Amino acid sequence: MRADVEKIFNAFLTQVFATKKPGILTMLNDHPTKTKCIDNLCAQVLMAEKAGIKLDADKFSNLVKGVAKFWAHTALTAKEQSLVSAIEKNRIRAKNEREKDLMSDIADIQKEALNGMSKEELTAHVRKQKGDDLADVEVFS
Repeated sequence: MRADVEKIFNAFLTQVFATKKPGILTMLNDHPTKTKCIDNLCAQVLMAEKAGIKLDADKFSNLVKGVAKFWAHTALTAKEQSLVSAIEKNRIRAKNEREKDLMSDIADIQKEALNGMSKEELTAHVRKQKGDDLADVEVFS
Protein backbone atom coordinates (compact mmCIF):
# COMPACT_ATOMS: atom_id res chain seq x y z
CA MET A 1 0.00 0.00 0.00
CA ARG A 2 2.88 2.41 0.71
CA ALA A 3 3.97 2.14 -2.91
CA ASP A 4 0.47 3.11 -4.07
CA VAL A 5 0.35 6.09 -1.71
CA GLU A 6 3.79 7.24 -2.79
CA LYS A 7 2.92 6.82 -6.47
CA ILE A 8 -0.26 8.93 -6.18
CA PHE A 9 1.48 11.48 -3.94
CA ASN A 10 4.40 11.92 -6.37
CA ALA A 11 2.11 11.97 -9.43
CA PHE A 12 0.05 14.77 -7.86
CA LEU A 13 3.15 16.85 -7.10
CA THR A 14 4.47 16.26 -10.62
CA GLN A 15 1.12 17.18 -12.17
CA VAL A 16 0.95 20.43 -10.23
CA PHE A 17 4.59 21.60 -10.33
CA ALA A 18 6.54 19.87 -13.13
CA THR A 19 5.74 22.18 -16.03
CA LYS A 20 5.33 25.53 -14.27
CA LYS A 21 7.71 25.27 -11.32
CA PRO A 22 10.28 22.46 -11.74
CA GLY A 23 12.55 23.99 -9.07
CA ILE A 24 9.75 23.78 -6.54
CA LEU A 25 9.06 20.17 -7.52
CA THR A 26 12.71 19.30 -6.90
CA MET A 27 12.64 21.05 -3.52
CA LEU A 28 9.45 19.21 -2.52
CA ASN A 29 10.75 15.83 -3.69
CA ASP A 30 13.91 16.33 -1.61
CA HIS A 31 12.07 17.77 1.40
CA PRO A 32 12.95 15.98 4.66
CA THR A 33 9.33 15.71 5.87
CA LYS A 34 7.95 14.08 2.72
CA THR A 35 8.75 10.51 3.77
CA LYS A 36 7.31 11.11 7.24
CA CYS A 37 4.11 12.52 5.73
CA ILE A 38 3.67 9.48 3.48
CA ASP A 39 4.39 7.11 6.37
CA ASN A 40 1.82 8.86 8.57
CA LEU A 41 -0.76 8.80 5.80
CA CYS A 42 -0.24 5.05 5.34
CA ALA A 43 -0.64 4.51 9.08
CA GLN A 44 -3.89 6.48 9.06
CA VAL A 45 -5.26 4.54 6.09
CA LEU A 46 -4.41 1.24 7.83
CA MET A 47 -6.16 2.40 11.00
CA ALA A 48 -9.22 3.37 8.96
CA GLU A 49 -9.28 -0.03 7.25
CA LYS A 50 -8.96 -1.82 10.60
CA ALA A 51 -11.88 0.27 11.86
CA GLY A 52 -13.98 -1.01 8.97
CA ILE A 53 -13.84 2.10 6.78
CA LYS A 54 -13.62 1.07 3.15
CA LEU A 55 -11.95 3.40 0.69
CA ASP A 56 -12.67 2.78 -2.96
CA ALA A 57 -10.01 3.75 -5.53
CA ASP A 58 -11.41 7.26 -6.09
CA LYS A 59 -11.71 8.08 -2.39
CA PHE A 60 -8.23 6.68 -1.75
CA SER A 61 -6.75 8.73 -4.60
CA ASN A 62 -8.54 11.90 -3.50
CA LEU A 63 -7.39 11.39 0.08
CA VAL A 64 -3.75 11.03 -0.97
CA LYS A 65 -3.98 14.02 -3.31
CA GLY A 66 -5.57 16.13 -0.59
CA VAL A 67 -2.82 15.27 1.87
CA ALA A 68 -0.17 15.91 -0.80
CA LYS A 69 -1.69 19.33 -1.54
CA PHE A 70 -1.83 20.27 2.14
CA TRP A 71 1.72 19.01 2.76
CA ALA A 72 3.10 20.89 -0.29
CA HIS A 73 1.39 24.10 0.82
CA THR A 74 2.79 23.72 4.34
CA ALA A 75 6.31 22.93 3.11
CA LEU A 76 6.30 25.89 0.72
CA THR A 77 4.96 28.25 3.39
CA ALA A 78 7.67 27.15 5.84
CA LYS A 79 10.36 27.65 3.18
CA GLU A 80 9.01 31.09 2.30
CA GLN A 81 8.96 32.13 5.95
CA SER A 82 12.52 30.95 6.49
CA LEU A 83 13.68 32.94 3.45
CA VAL A 84 11.83 36.05 4.54
CA SER A 85 13.28 35.64 8.03
CA ALA A 86 16.81 35.38 6.62
CA ILE A 87 16.28 38.42 4.39
CA GLU A 88 14.80 40.38 7.29
CA LYS A 89 17.74 39.44 9.55
CA ASN A 90 20.21 40.60 6.88
CA ARG A 91 18.28 43.85 6.42
CA ILE A 92 18.32 44.57 10.16
CA ARG A 93 22.02 43.68 10.41
CA ALA A 94 22.85 46.02 7.52
CA LYS A 95 20.73 48.81 9.03
CA ASN A 96 22.51 48.46 12.39
CA GLU A 97 25.91 48.60 10.70
CA ARG A 98 24.91 51.74 8.77
CA GLU A 99 23.67 53.36 11.99
CA LYS A 100 26.94 52.52 13.77
CA ASP A 101 28.92 54.01 10.90
CA LEU A 102 26.78 57.15 10.91
CA MET A 103 27.13 57.59 14.68
CA SER A 104 30.89 57.19 14.36
CA ASP A 105 30.96 59.76 11.54
CA ILE A 106 28.85 62.19 13.59
CA ALA A 107 31.20 61.81 16.57
CA ASP A 108 34.21 62.46 14.33
CA ILE A 109 32.59 65.54 12.78
CA GLN A 110 31.67 66.92 16.22
CA LYS A 111 35.21 66.38 17.44
CA GLU A 112 36.65 68.13 14.37
CA ALA A 113 34.23 71.03 14.83
CA LEU A 114 35.33 71.36 18.44
CA ASN A 115 39.04 71.45 17.57
CA GLY A 116 39.56 67.90 18.73
CA MET A 117 37.78 68.31 22.06
CA SER A 118 35.36 65.68 23.25
CA LYS A 119 31.93 66.61 24.57
CA GLU A 120 33.19 66.31 28.14
CA GLU A 121 36.29 68.37 27.41
CA LEU A 122 34.20 71.11 25.80
CA THR A 123 31.77 71.17 28.74
CA ALA A 124 34.69 71.50 31.18
CA HIS A 125 36.25 74.24 29.01
CA VAL A 126 32.98 76.24 28.88
CA ARG A 127 32.51 75.91 32.63
CA LYS A 128 36.06 77.09 33.22
CA GLN A 129 35.60 80.07 30.89
CA LYS A 130 32.22 81.17 32.22
CA GLY A 131 32.55 80.24 35.86
CA ASP A 132 30.01 78.50 38.10
CA ASP A 133 27.04 80.16 36.36
CA LEU A 134 27.00 77.26 33.90
CA ALA A 135 27.69 74.45 36.36
CA ASP A 136 24.47 72.69 35.43
CA VAL A 137 24.74 73.30 31.68
CA GLU A 138 25.91 70.46 29.45
CA VAL A 139 27.01 71.08 25.88
CA PHE A 140 25.20 68.89 23.32
CA SER A 141 22.68 67.55 25.82
